[in-house]
Amino acid sequence: MSEPSLPPPPPPSAEFTLTPEGATPRRSRGKVIGGIVAAGALLAAGTFAVVSIGGNGNDGGASTPEEVGHQLITALDNQDVLGVIDLLLPGERETFRQPLTDMVENLRRLKVVAPSASMSSVGGVQLDFSGVTVRAQETTAADITDIFLSGTATASIDGAKVPIGPLLIDEVFDGKRPNMDVAAKTQTFNDTRLASVQRNGRWYLSAFYSVAEGARNSKDLPAAGIAAKGASSPSGAVDQLLTAVADQKVSDIIASLDPTEAEALQRYAPLFLDDAQKALDDAKIVWSITDRSYDVSGSGSRRTVIPTALKFSFEQGEGSTKVAVTLDGTCVSFSDGTTDKKICQKDVTDIDSLFQQLGVDNAPLKKFFTTVASALADVKRVGLAVHEVGGAWYVSPLRTGFDVYNSVLGALTSDELTTIIRAGREFTKSIDNPLGLVGLLPGSSSSETTASTPETTAYTADGSGNASSEALNACYTKQTGNNDAEVVQCINDGIAAGTIDTVMVPAAVSHPECGVADVYLSKVYSLADDEFTKMATAASPCFLQLVKDGTVNSMMVAYELIAPECLEGRNPYTVQDQTYIDRANACVNDVLASL
Repeated sequence: MSEPSLPPPPPPSAEFTLTPEGATPRRSRGKVIGGIVAAGALLAAGTFAVVSIGGNGNDGGASTPEEVGHQLITALDNQDVLGVIDLLLPGERETFRQPLTDMVENLRRLKVVAPSASMSSVGGVQLDFSGVTVRAQETTAADITDIFLSGTATASIDGAKVPIGPLLIDEVFDGKRPNMDVAAKTQTFNDTRLASVQRNGRWYLSAFYSVAEGARNSKDLPAAGIAAKGASSPSGAVDQLLTAVADQKVSDIIASLDPTEAEALQRYAPLFLDDAQKALDDAKIVWSITDRSYDVSGSGSRRTVIPTALKFSFEQGEGSTKVAVTLDGTCVSFSDGTTDKKICQKDVTDIDSLFQQLGVDNAPLKKFFTTVASALADVKRVGLAVHEVGGAWYVSPLRTGFDVYNSVLGALTSDELTTIIRAGREFTKSIDNPLGLVGLLPGSSSSETTASTPETTAYTADGSGNASSEALNACYTKQTGNNDAEVVQCINDGIAAGTIDTVMVPAAVSHPECGVADVYLSKVYSLADDEFTKMATAASPCFLQLVKDGTVNSMMVAYELIAPECLEGRNPYTVQDQTYIDRANACVNDVLASL
């Protein structure tokens, strides 16, 4: 939940490096799953730590910002998750404590995580840091200091120790535990910025302030933020927020949010408030939210508020159509002056009637919806989470999201989840385009798809479904050690045979003649800046020619291979500098516009 994270870093922003989903460079699925499960284990351990620390009376934190950074590295180097959580700003601990605990317990109950998984240790993950330095840089606010961490990190995953659950093994990996080992890789990190915040004489790390500091860049920190303004009751908090939305007052919306979640947003809001308000005013939207009523449940300082009635009216510009949406109990009505529509909860759960109204005739899809509806029939009604802070009530957006997620998980059993997965698999096999990439698949009518793109859609033996995903995954599962060439050959043999769609394969892999297929299978995150720049620059003419010839769509090519001049000599997959990423995005967009 922290940002920016310590190495090995994630890829840069989607605008810069990511092509459509099917074209994203992929690693072995087993290794990816291993990383995901390991991250889940880390989250579980962190949740255990939050609960433990919350009850031990320890104020946590450190005496100086530099000490916070050194203690963070020491804790990570020792795999001491308790120590990491102890350094977080107290309000952020409270934001995530119970929701994460509930989520981990649900995942264990659903057998997504192994029953033997320990919430106090990270199964299979090894992190080692060396040569770390911490540099502190004061801001104009006495209670906020940025720290910059530099050094070397080595990370590895022992797949045998990753607590993957039996449900994943049985339903995703066909009963065989996948190879999730990730060999030790060393990565340097330079000036990774985090924000430290002072409270009651102690310094803490803050995820939210770190995000805000990264977005602030060189702008001066506001002398004062927006003061949180709560309501006198739980329902009043929701009513106050809806009034602010109806009045289109950005400052009032932000002031109505839970300060334990939105403290950094409220503190930094003056940096963007005028621009945001002007953009909203210029949109000339006219709306209202009236006839409101609510149900309130829960006890203590956290409650749930469920709107039972409200009317939302919307129009934009003079003479535009006025749209009205009315909630009345479990029914929603829609009207735009010419069309009136009313849908109730019972209509949604009546799958046969719903499909008839929609004019859809797909038995596997109907079975999937019926399965999901049956499994979620006992989901508790979820409303807006509100929180009492300092005697006033505020709306908590993050807690609301957690509540929705945990409500769904809590309503499922492992057997129901298994049934849903199997029904979903049957549905994807019943359609020609399981990914739903309309306009990108060969043979589609989208103007973005060139006429010369080869048609390689593959079907199952009975002609009923697309087998491309299974064939591609079979190739990726061959990836062990340094056999990238074998995987590339398998994929391209599948393309030639018509069993793998090119839309599901990065252009770098489906066109090995350009010489970088192995890089985009497993090496892209490990190349040094000069190596990456040299690779992209050398390969770019080949891909530009393929785009020019109409052999591939530019959207299927990793952007750095289209515009290596935008890299500024850096490997963007290892960069977390948002200023650089924004600058590179703008450069890439200019190049794409000229193609």
